[in-house]
Amino acid sequence: MLQSLTIKNFALFKNQEIEFKRGFNTFLGETGSGKSLIFDAVHFVTGQKSDKTLLRTGEKAMRVDALFTAIPDNVKEILNEYDIEIDDDLLISRTLQEDGRTSFKINGQTVVASMVKSFSKLLLDSLQQHEGLDLLKSKNHLLMLDKFGGKEISQIKEKLIEKYQERKEIEKMISSLGGNAEERERQKELISYQINEIDRAELSIGEDEEIKERLDILANAEKIYEVISLADKNLSNNALDSINEVLAALSSLSKIEALSESYDRLASLRLELDDICESISDLKDGVTFDEIEFNKLDSRLDHIKSLKKKYGASIEKILEYCEKLKVQLYSLEDSEEELARLNLKLLQANKELSEIGENLSSFRKSIAKSIEEKILSELRDLGMKNTSFKVSFKKKEISIDGQDEVAFEFSANKGQDLKNLSKTASGGEVSRLMLALKSIFSQVDGVGTLVFDEVDSGISGEVGNMLAEKLVKISKNTQVLCITHLPQVAALSDNFFLVNKQIVDDETVSFVNEIEENDGVKEIARLIGGNNISETALKHALELRARRK
Repeated sequence: MLQSLTIKNFALFKNQEIEFKRGFNTFLGETGSGKSLIFDAVHFVTGQKSDKTLLRTGEKAMRVDALFTAIPDNVKEILNEYDIEIDDDLLISRTLQEDGRTSFKINGQTVVASMVKSFSKLLLDSLQQHEGLDLLKSKNHLLMLDKFGGKEISQIKEKLIEKYQERKEIEKMISSLGGNAEERERQKELISYQINEIDRAELSIGEDEEIKERLDILANAEKIYEVISLADKNLSNNALDSINEVLAALSSLSKIEALSESYDRLASLRLELDDICESISDLKDGVTFDEIEFNKLDSRLDHIKSLKKKYGASIEKILEYCEKLKVQLYSLEDSEEELARLNLKLLQANKELSEIGENLSSFRKSIAKSIEEKILSELRDLGMKNTSFKVSFKKKEISIDGQDEVAFEFSANKGQDLKNLSKTASGGEVSRLMLALKSIFSQVDGVGTLVFDEVDSGISGEVGNMLAEKLVKISKNTQVLCITHLPQVAALSDNFFLVNKQIVDDETVSFVNEIEENDGVKEIARLIGGNNISETALKHALELRARRK
């Protein structure tokens, strides 16, 4: 529940702290006193869209702090996912600067807006005239119905989720083995084709680099021949002859120790030069442009490049991929028995999943009948005797939430077609419809605080009495914060808060104060007869208040 709210520089509120109570809390005061601003502050701190125009004139920033107590486990679980641990108290703070920057804190720790939005609806929900509530949105109707079903539906859904996941695993294993017979044959044909294409290529590691080198030689054959010929001529006819001439001259003096080392080194050089000349001569013989060889090698290199695009960035990668394909093909050819077993298992899983889905759908429909009866009863109490309400079902392909598409349908007048709640006209009828929904779902949705902002608009007389009783009923399980102009509603509240405006230092400031029983009765009388409280109005107020006993 909402324990307290601290508001600073928020519109008419300069520095206000409100301590809320359990049960039914009513906010009273003249029109324009700032009652709705309290709820605007609540919505602001729980993550709804901010509005800079609410910043008090002349101030740099506004701030709202909301302290919640008795935090439900589902909220604690969400906060734990964000590494925020709490005990029983949760303080949410929000600040908005004049430049539009906003910031949130949870128990003093800075967080982002999405974190606050992720759990705030589990702490507090609101019902406002003309507000598009989650209750009206079809996407939430199945969730609401399942909540109403309690543990029984939860248990069936757990079985469905378990079986659904089991089916997914079986389908995954079947897919890994090639799927159905037709799909397996397609895979086998494709894999066989790829293996044959790679094998026919007869690739060898490093082949592509050797081809590139040979192509480079052939492409530059004429220039290479000229250079090699020049080298061969100079080495064979000049350098080698010169060395032989020197060796011959030194041979007679080779016994002289000072010259013997030079003679030996020059003899070794001649042998090395002989070898170089022979290699150059052989290379020269092979350097001729062969167009046929060039085209053949160029075509081979293009083929290797094509295989690289398909199967790997290098010949080594292509050969590795080919080995994987062979293993996969072997697995496909050797897994007929396993595939047959898995297909039988899939049939059984589908059968069991369908049975669980039918069971869940049947249970949901029985719950839906109960919801329809309760809603119609609530609406009759609120003066809507000719309304129709139905929970419609449409079958869909089974998924993790079952086989049902659910929508709440409503008609305000006899003889009119039922329409989805999301398409229902706005106004007092919608307010009462939403109140009826809140009345029955407040017991199962787990929200600790419900905010009702002038939901009595367009309501009077006996319907107003029924409205008040509905709010009392809700407040038995959920904290209710309510702005009202109906004396019947105010008279049944547990706690009164009076909102008024004052001029302080030439500034208009709103204040909120909890008032005692006697003052509360006077405010009820004011709702009955206006500012000049008559004895008759006061007596009527006491009579209305007596209904609360």
